[in-house]
Amino acid sequence: MIPISLQVKNFLSYRDNVPRLNLDGIHVACLSGDNGHGKSAILDAITWALWGSARSRSQEELIFQGETEMGVDLEFRVDSERFRVSRRYAKAKGGRQGSTMLDLFQLMSDGTYLPIVGNSIRETEAKIRNLLHMDYETFTSSAFLLQGKSDLFTTSTPAKRKELLAEVLGLEWYDKLSEKARLLTRQKDSEASSTRFEIENIDSDLSNQQDFESRLQAAKSEMGILDGKISDLENKIEVYFTELQKQNRIRIELDRLENEQKRILDEINSREANVESQSKTVDDLKQKSNAIGVLETQLKLAESDLEKITLLPDEISQEKENINRLLGDIVSIKEVNINLKNGMEDLRIKVDLLWEQTKSDDGNPDCPLCGEELGAEGCRRLAESYELEGKQKASQHRENDRIAKQTEKQIAIMQQKLSNKEENYFSDRKTAETNRDNLFKELESARVSKEMVKQVQLSLENERTMMGYSVDRLKEIQTDLNELGFDLNTSNEMNKFYEQAKIELGTLRIQREQTLHNIGSIQGNLDRLKDLMQIRTDKMKDLQETSNEKGLYEQLSVAFGKGGIQALIIEQAIPELENEADEILGRITDYRMSLKLETQRESRSGGDPRETLDIKISDELGTRSYETYSGGEAFRINFALRISLSKLLAHRSGAPLPTLFIDEGFGTQDADGLDKLIDAIKAIQDDFQKIIVITHIDNLKEAFESRIEVVKTSDGSTFSVNY
Repeated sequence: MIPISLQVKNFLSYRDNVPRLNLDGIHVACLSGDNGHGKSAILDAITWALWGSARSRSQEELIFQGETEMGVDLEFRVDSERFRVSRRYAKAKGGRQGSTMLDLFQLMSDGTYLPIVGNSIRETEAKIRNLLHMDYETFTSSAFLLQGKSDLFTTSTPAKRKELLAEVLGLEWYDKLSEKARLLTRQKDSEASSTRFEIENIDSDLSNQQDFESRLQAAKSEMGILDGKISDLENKIEVYFTELQKQNRIRIELDRLENEQKRILDEINSREANVESQSKTVDDLKQKSNAIGVLETQLKLAESDLEKITLLPDEISQEKENINRLLGDIVSIKEVNINLKNGMEDLRIKVDLLWEQTKSDDGNPDCPLCGEELGAEGCRRLAESYELEGKQKASQHRENDRIAKQTEKQIAIMQQKLSNKEENYFSDRKTAETNRDNLFKELESARVSKEMVKQVQLSLENERTMMGYSVDRLKEIQTDLNELGFDLNTSNEMNKFYEQAKIELGTLRIQREQTLHNIGSIQGNLDRLKDLMQIRTDKMKDLQETSNEKGLYEQLSVAFGKGGIQALIIEQAIPELENEADEILGRITDYRMSLKLETQRESRSGGDPRETLDIKISDELGTRSYETYSGGEAFRINFALRISLSKLLAHRSGAPLPTLFIDEGFGTQDADGLDKLIDAIKAIQDDFQKIIVITHIDNLKEAFESRIEVVKTSDGSTFSVNY
């Protein structure tokens, strides 16, 4: 992976006003600035954009203080392809987990970016790992020479150096495989124990096979005895059943004859009752027919009475007309009285006017009615004439009122008599009609009775004849009953034997079903034992396979352990590490110093050599252990081994190491050492396409033509690129 450009926003000490860092065209550059100004933050931005990790900090800690979101855009090249990754993170409110966005693009030949993200952030990060052929740990262990870690390998004990080398080579995977093999060994051992326990249980069940076979033979023998008893009893029941059917047929015939006998007796009794009843009926009918003459006479008298009553409506109508005529007279009298009363009122008014004129001051008053001149005497005479006429009218009014009241009383008497007459008329008529109808019905009934006497007499003779037939049939039935010879006690005894035989047969059949079920159960157990024999064979085969697998996993546990494949890989890697470190150390020291890694040391007891990983350095004074060096010389050795470890790890991961970031303190080097270090970097620069050296030493940064200078202001960190 070769970084091309970097854009950060609110990341660590950088805010949102930072220019894009363009690394395209830079081969070797110095990333400089005072401590704490944000040099290492640029490297953190690269790893966070690619893998979401940065020096063990949480994402919340990476956001610029006071801000709620951050983002990093990184363009990089892998082989000849160009890509861009963009990662964003925003805090959530209320203590909830923040949200992350991750996009991955590939630059196409037409200059456009094609999205190649997965369905989730995890899938996109997996695409990035596959693209780079390494994860965060591999990248930081190979391409990054971080502060304080360049001497971690060399200052460790020989045993710890092997562990560190194993970590650098990623051999912890084999530790996991070895542990997994040990777990599988224990699992297979547990499976083998479980299988052996199952085989023991199967053997315990198989030990019962002979007992099951004996019980099966006994059950089959018992089945044969029960089948014989059942057959004999079924034959006996068949004989009983045949005899009972015969008895039942006789019993049915007996019941039928007895029922017929009872029916005929009931019929004879009924016919005797009918004969007696019809004889009485004949007597009654003759008595009714003898009353025909008397009834005819009574009917004629009743019709005569009814005819007289029917003449009353004419009398009633005449009396109603008389009452209506009198009512008309009363109405006429009342009308006359109304006219008289009106005339009397008119005369009173005239008299009052005339008397009023007589009292007038005018000596010759006019008539108030016609306006002619009458004088006082004329008005008086005319008033007296009107008063006399009014008195006559009043007398006539009183006479008319008396006549009207007298007539009303007469009408009331006439209406009461008419009402009584009408009421008596309807009652008498209804009584007469009822009497006539009853006599007519009695006459008709007597005439019908006269006709029915002959019919009833004929029916009576027929009943007596049929009763004779019934008596003869009754004698025949009694003869048939005597001939049947049915014995109820014998029949009941036979039925008792039959029912007992059925109960016994049912008991035997239940015993047979139980025996059959027992045979099935025993046979099922024998079949199960047969299956268990096959299962036991399979379990024995499984046990052998499990034991073989257990042995295999035991071997794999050893093979994947530190004394197996890991030791072999380390042995193969040490020469490559040694050669590369020796070459780099030679360049840094003008080949004044050389390096050798020894993997064995002679035992003080004189036995077999002991495993170790010692660093031996040779110079003009001889060969000494690394531990005897200090200062600038120790730093050169550390640097050479650290660069070689990075190359070894990159080679082992299958990915090239085109970029190297050196974030290490150089304060221990004197001027000559710094020059040598610069020469060493220049010496290995052709091994890398891009080298970024991070330092705060002015003398060192002046040695680089390309410089990225980081400064920190009140608005946050920023940088400038000088070529």
